[in-house]
Amino acid sequence: MPIFSEISYKSHLLVRLLRSYNTRGMILFYLLGRILAGNFKTDTDLFLVPIIFICTYGIVSLFNYDADRREDKINKRRNPLENKLSKKFINKLITILVIFVATLLTFVNHKLGISIASVSIIITGFLYSHKKIQLSHRPLTKIVLMMSGYTFIPGILGLSNNRIDKLNLFLIFSLSLIYASFLIYSDVKDITGDKKVGKITLAVLLGYKKLCVLGFVLALLGTIPALYLLRLNENFQIIASFFSIPILLQTFIIINCEAILKRKVRVVGSYIVLLFFVGLVLSLSLAL
Repeated sequence: MPIFSEISYKSHLLVRLLRSYNTRGMILFYLLGRILAGNFKTDTDLFLVPIIFICTYGIVSLFNYDADRREDKINKRRNPLENKLSKKFINKLITILVIFVATLLTFVNHKLGISIASVSIIITGFLYSHKKIQLSHRPLTKIVLMMSGYTFIPGILGLSNNRIDKLNLFLIFSLSLIYASFLIYSDVKDITGDKKVGKITLAVLLGYKKLCVLGFVLALLGTIPALYLLRLNENFQIIASFFSIPILLQTFIIINCEAILKRKVRVVGSYIVLLFFVGLVLSLSLAL
């Protein structure tokens, strides 16, 4: 029926606009923070914070899509805003998301910390995409912002439920490095197009071969201290086996650099990384 087709189309478009699937790292690191802080329990925040992450990232996604119209066209990326969605509609959607997030914040337990994290993610996303600032065109700044928004800020938010321990903070940073070691491959497919528009990313600056070396080094720099900090955990053997996943994957990539240019390899790799972090969350939670 036409009405159901229209609903299905608009629902699919909304999912693409908000890119809620990209919040998986944020949610996992929030859970990791709570587990490390010894506060992994069922409460209001456990359910509302992931929804807040989805909405705040949705706002950032809209900023990003709007700023990248030209780049996406050259790189032949599908941009939902090409469907002639008006600026007025986008602004309305952002307003609705902001109001929804503000409403949810009134129900959470740790209002100050979650509010600061939400505002930080939105502000960094705005600075990342804004046409006059365009921090996304600065390689080092871009990866730092992505690492902060996807992992470090959510991880700190999870830790902040209790007094933040310095070793746990360093552990979150180490795990963020592992996540970032795969994030840097996200622009590999756009090297040609980014060069045309003058956008400098790590992939453009280093080339895909040197980028693979950097990915391996970042994974190693994150894995070694993380394993050391977790050495006394009662499930250490299980945890250590999970840590072999990103290292083995990065080893495969550095041996077969050309493989990272293939979309299927990048997609499979992202699911393998997701498996690592899900396994880490589960193994650490069992020790509580």
